[in-house]
Amino acid sequence: MAISDAFRGRIQANFPGGETAAYAIDPQDVDCADKTAGETRVAFFDASGVPLTNYDFGGAMAPPVGGSMQDAMMK
Repeated sequence: MAISDAFRGRIQANFPGGETAAYAIDPQDVDCADKTAGETRVAFFDASGVPLTNYDFGGAMAPPVGGSMQDAMMK
């Protein structure tokens, strides 16, 4: 899915280097036994698939917010 113009401001503020990305890969970890989820990293790529920047969040896990994508994945 392409990155929306509305989301580019968040990218610029939080992920310098990813502002011109055509897409991002944002893996999510879900531990159903512990009922926790976490965003492990996000990588931004240009339209040719060349990596622009990559951020590692350290794998912190927490209970997911109700109604979120992580919550739905856990269910």
